[in-house]
Amino acid sequence: MKTTLRPRPGWRRCGLYLPLALASALALGQAQTIRVVPTYHNLGVHLTLATAPSPATTIALALKEEGATGDFCEGHPLSRIASHRFAGSAFGLKPDTLYSLRLSSPALFPDQVVKMRTRSELWPEATNGTYHVALDGDDRSDGRSAATALRTLRRALELVRAGEKVVLHGGRYYEGDLEVYVGSSGEAEAMPSQPIVIESAPGGQAIFDGSDPDFSPQWELHDAGAGVYRTPCARRPYHAYLNGGHLYHFGVLDHLRTNRWGQSSGYYADGAHLYVRLPDGGPLGTNRISIPRFTFALMLMVNHYQIRGLEFCYYGYGRDPAALDLDNASSNVIERCAFHHTGRGVVLRHDSIHNTIQHCTFNEWPVDAFRWDAVKQGEPFGSEPYETGGVVVDGDHTVYHGNVIRSNRFERLFDGVHLFSDDATAPTEDLDFHDNLILDCGDDGIETDGVGSNCRIYGNVISNFLTGISVAPAALGPTYIFRNTLLDWRSVPSVEGEEDGRFHGYPIKLNHQMREEPWTQWVYLYHNTCATSAPDMDGFVFNYYWWYWTNIVSRNNIYAGTRLALLNVNEQCPIDFDYDNLFTTDPARFAAWNGTNYATLAAFRQGTGQERHGWAVDPGFVDAERPRLRPDSPLIDRGVRIAGINDGFLGGGPDVGAFETASGPVALRVTRVGGRVQTAWRVPPNSTWQLEVTPGLAPATWISALGPVQATGAPLEFEHTNAAAAGFYRLRSADR
Repeated sequence: MKTTLRPRPGWRRCGLYLPLALASALALGQAQTIRVVPTYHNLGVHLTLATAPSPATTIALALKEEGATGDFCEGHPLSRIASHRFAGSAFGLKPDTLYSLRLSSPALFPDQVVKMRTRSELWPEATNGTYHVALDGDDRSDGRSAATALRTLRRALELVRAGEKVVLHGGRYYEGDLEVYVGSSGEAEAMPSQPIVIESAPGGQAIFDGSDPDFSPQWELHDAGAGVYRTPCARRPYHAYLNGGHLYHFGVLDHLRTNRWGQSSGYYADGAHLYVRLPDGGPLGTNRISIPRFTFALMLMVNHYQIRGLEFCYYGYGRDPAALDLDNASSNVIERCAFHHTGRGVVLRHDSIHNTIQHCTFNEWPVDAFRWDAVKQGEPFGSEPYETGGVVVDGDHTVYHGNVIRSNRFERLFDGVHLFSDDATAPTEDLDFHDNLILDCGDDGIETDGVGSNCRIYGNVISNFLTGISVAPAALGPTYIFRNTLLDWRSVPSVEGEEDGRFHGYPIKLNHQMREEPWTQWVYLYHNTCATSAPDMDGFVFNYYWWYWTNIVSRNNIYAGTRLALLNVNEQCPIDFDYDNLFTTDPARFAAWNGTNYATLAAFRQGTGQERHGWAVDPGFVDAERPRLRPDSPLIDRGVRIAGINDGFLGGGPDVGAFETASGPVALRVTRVGGRVQTAWRVPPNSTWQLEVTPGLAPATWISALGPVQATGAPLEFEHTNAAAAGFYRLRSADR
């Protein structure tokens, strides 16, 4: 039964209590409007002019920390996203810090300066009281102590008020379809300084389970030849599970029987029976089949909630399942939660702004192993049950801005996340998706398919996928994709694939399939490291699509493949590639562009005008698992400076790729040889070093052991054996 916490009379559903510092709009006479949206480490700037300036107009951005000495620092310039609109970002800022932003342009004379404070990472505590919930509790109790705990979260949500906490003691709670409206939680909604906190009790793990514990199947063999069993079941669940993992949903019974989509197992439900085929048509045996009772766990239509340390699993009875559905919900924090087998972990809908999702895990195994065609084309559901993502922005005619998704782990999904709105009138704006780990996706690691502006995707690691970041399309812009590491894209079998019957993967996908879609524009690819060891994979691919993209800018990236370093089969979409490293392990091929093959970088430059300052060298990674540059890499200090992006580079210039490599010495290994200690070192070229040791574990006394060690013109590796069994070691520069 669906439980709904209804609003009390006199309350309105609305997004109240947003701090004024979270967004700022400054109207400058009748000429222009400047809007600034902060996150913790970035500021998004939106400029609207009253009339369209000349086509050559540019807007320079500079910034300065309030109270700091010195002049404004140059930032990344704004991008023109419409005839009279510009947008851009300031990156890498301190949290809870006031900055001055200066916009300069002949169209703005004189310069315009606005101030904005980044968001604080310190959230207020709930100190007004605590409600306890436990499996042995009683909803008739007051819930104010562990001894008088409530039995359900539903009851706690009816009682909790602003500034209070709900603590859930360890165990599995079979609850779901809880809708929390403004006013439904006690006397008032949570306030900025008085949040409502829902968390696991210390030392216990509260698990919210959407499955049906009363499902007790009575199996009978339905089709012996096909290995199909069935049980009476009046329900038609959207998801079902085999031994805790997803069971593929066939939309037609005959497709289950004939295995139309090449799945090792699956299910079908018609409202009278639930039919299953177990792996490869084998017997039922001890295999466990379960179905969900609830579609979602919590739908929050409230602000300033903090949800911490909970586990959500097995939601998905009806369509559009999720664990947490944030609907017109703002300034909420989802932290240290685990989401698995919920279809979608967290959904953002209807003006959900300034939410934070961090330190969470998302897993939908074995969806990543489902056949690509089965997910993309299976009737009648197609991709609906599985092509969703751990976090999904479900764009529908409303605005999303200032949401931050960081330091999460997404694993074994079909698509990792879907970040952009589908509505051209209400783009995803000023979203930060950074420092996340995305592993083993059946299709796309990150989807920016749709409409977004001032969205920043950086510092993520994506490994083992068909497409790392899908820009298909990423309309409006700018979209910043920088300092990501994309590893080991691969191919998948497909009836729609290339001549060899496969879809070949690539790190970044740019699609634009229909003229009526908004155009992809202003995609900045900066300092990404893209490398695969899978056979027959290209380093970067522009496939053929039917309409335009424009202003695709690539700088200081590493694109390393095993077939072609770069492939472009699109004749009509302009791009701007330079200062990138194009590399392939295939000595017989280099690049192909609009039907022309180029064997060398020099020929490629001459034929296309691209990569006039680029390279075609082995990047010199530490190893396949650590795609950082070795100190002797030819790409160290070889990148171009990009204001606002790589200002803090080390050495003589920015390094190419995702990581900035220190130019000092590296300790390679330490080994014991008998009673002695042997150390091995690598020092950079054109440097001199003195090796010093201590006679024991007393670092106060340093003794010269070897030196000076001089590397002339090239890096040098050397070993040293110390007679002492233990000690401290250091290399001291002899050049200073």
